Amino acid sequence: MLDLRGAELELLLRFWATHQPEEASRWAKDKAPGSYREAAIYAALRTWAEVNPKAAASATWKWVEAGDNILEIVVPISLTRGWYANGDIAGLQEFLQGLQISVPGQRAISTYIRLMVENEGSAAVITWAESLPEVEDKTFKLTVFRRVVNVLAQLDAPAATRWCETQCDGPYGNNMRSLIARNWALHDGPAALAWLATAPDGHEKNLAIRVTFAHWSLIDREAAMAWAAEQTAGEVAPWLKPIYPVYARLLSSDSPTNAIRWAGQIENEREREHVLIGVARVWRHNDEAAAENWLLQSSLSEEARAKVRDPKPINPPAEPEG
Repeated sequence: MLDLRGAELELLLRFWATHQPEEASRWAKDKAPGSYREAAIYAALRTWAEVNPKAAASATWKWVEAGDNILEIVVPISLTRGWYANGDIAGLQEFLQGLQISVPGQRAISTYIRLMVENEGSAAVITWAESLPEVEDKTFKLTVFRRVVNVLAQLDAPAATRWCETQCDGPYGNNMRSLIARNWALHDGPAALAWLATAPDGHEKNLAIRVTFAHWSLIDREAAMAWAAEQTAGEVAPWLKPIYPVYARLLSSDSPTNAIRWAGQIENEREREHVLIGVARVWRHNDEAAAENWLLQSSLSEEARAKVRDPKPINPPAEPEG
């Protein structure tokens, strides 16, 4: 019934968990005020894990299976940070390797990796990842490699790109370039895409370029559009072809004729038709007469034209083409 502020509640839970860790953690989970529940669970459970990490994990990891979003986030982070602070690194690594590779499991692994980078440096976490044993089930090592590159891309992008030179084309390198570039694009989209341009040609490169440009356009549409306009103003480099579907959709509201132009250059016939239909539908919504005039002169089939005129949503292709 007390009107506690966040700082006071966190201090109370840390003190309580020092003496009665399980009781404090359960109270935080079940009875903490809604606005402070996340901080309360973190304070109690991390304190418990610092003292007795195995007991804390045994009693609380099952909470992540309850379908509670806060528990799915806070339990892996607080347990991992408390266990790391305890100093039982071997026990923590054994615990992580025993987890199912679910979202909470990946969050715990990412937390451990972030702690290693912050406290021991990028080289230490790379050494640990590479030292993991080669086993028939590669799931854990593959997950670690992806989580390492994801964290490094946020905290130490140069280390991530250097590591990619030795690992991205290896047995655990699938999707690593895309993870690096997507995180890099959060603060420097042009640099991320320029780096991808140097990757070996293939489906993985094409998909990474498309996903990175799409991700960047969601974060900073104006900057992404300006960059794409500059890149496509003259002779267009072949490596830019994967952005055409995304660029066409981005142009559809404000410049439908340009959108049609870029959609028409998509090499895969099925995807080209799908994007043209989508662009034309937006155009028809904004300017029915102009869109109809283009539609009647277009090379689209009668079935495709009917889809343009159909107000119901259309399903995208099952998988983007390279």
